[in-house]
Amino acid sequence: MYGVFLRFDESRRNLWLAQAQIPDNPDIQFQADFIDASLYDQEGNHGKAFKRFTAVLSKYYQGLTTQPDLKFAYQDIQIRRGLDAVRIGNFQEAIPLLKESLSFSLKPGEMSNILSSLGRCYSELREYQSAREYFVQALSIGLTSEWEGEVHMRLGVACAQLGFLGEAKQEFLLCEERIAEYNLESRQIYQWLAWVCNGLGETVNSRKYAELARQVRFGRKAIPSKYPISNKRKTSSMTHVRTSPYYPQSTPTLAPAAHGVLRSGHTKSVPADGSSVYARDLANNSEKHRTLQQQRLSAGTSR
Repeated sequence: MYGVFLRFDESRRNLWLAQAQIPDNPDIQFQADFIDASLYDQEGNHGKAFKRFTAVLSKYYQGLTTQPDLKFAYQDIQIRRGLDAVRIGNFQEAIPLLKESLSFSLKPGEMSNILSSLGRCYSELREYQSAREYFVQALSIGLTSEWEGEVHMRLGVACAQLGFLGEAKQEFLLCEERIAEYNLESRQIYQWLAWVCNGLGETVNSRKYAELARQVRFGRKAIPSKYPISNKRKTSSMTHVRTSPYYPQSTPTLAPAAHGVLRSGHTKSVPADGSSVYARDLANNSEKHRTLQQQRLSAGTSR
C-alpha cells in the first residue's frame, strides 16, 4: 500500500518486519520478495528490479513451475523480467523472455507491448526483418500510447534498411505529422525522409527535407514540409526538439548498396552523427555523380 503513495522506504521496512515476524512461512516470504522487486520497478530502477525478479525466480523456481496456484505469478515474473531487460538494454536476454511471454494468456494491450518490445530488441540488434515483422504484428493488434511513436519510427527505419522505401516514407511522414504527439526528434525524421526520398528518385523532396534537417541542426526554425523552402526566410527561434526514451540517439548507418536503393549508384549512407556533410551532399549528389560518370566514360573512350 505504501508503494502506491511512492513511500518506498516505508514499504520496505514493513516488508522486512513481516518477514521477520513469520520467517518460516514460505507464502509470506514469497509475497514479500515479489513486492520488494516490484517496488524497484515503481521507482524506475529497472536494473535492480530485473536482478530482484531473477533472484525471486531462482529462489522459488520449483514451486513457481509446479504449483498451479503460482502459475500466474511465474508468468508475471517472466513478463516483468523481459520488459525490464529491454529497458536496461539487455536485448539478447530479453528476446527469449518476451517470446515465452507470447505463449501466456494476455490482454490485447499486453500482447501489443510485448510485440513492440520484441521489435525494439531486433531493431537495436539491427536484425531489421525480424523487427519489421514484430512491429507489423503489434500494429495489427493496436499500439498502446506509450509505444505508438517509437514503433512507427523504428518501423520506418527497418523498412528503409530493407529497401522498402515507399513503406518507410509513409511511416516517416506519419511521424512528421504527429511529431509533438509522438515525442520524437524532428531532425532525425527529416534526415530519414531526405535519404528515403533520394532513394526513390524524388530529388526535390530530398533537398527539401535535407534543408529542414540542416535548419533544425543550426537552431533555425524548421519550415513545415508542406510549404516550399525559401532561402530568404530566416528566424533566430530555436525549434523545440523532443526525444523519446526508446528512440535511438544516433541514426543507424544504412547500407544502400546492398539493396540497390539509390538509383544513381551512389553508396553514401546516412552518417551516424548526422553531420552536415550529408545534408550538403544529399542536395546534389545525383547530378554530380552522373556528371563524373559521363566524364570518366568520355575520357576512357578518347584513350
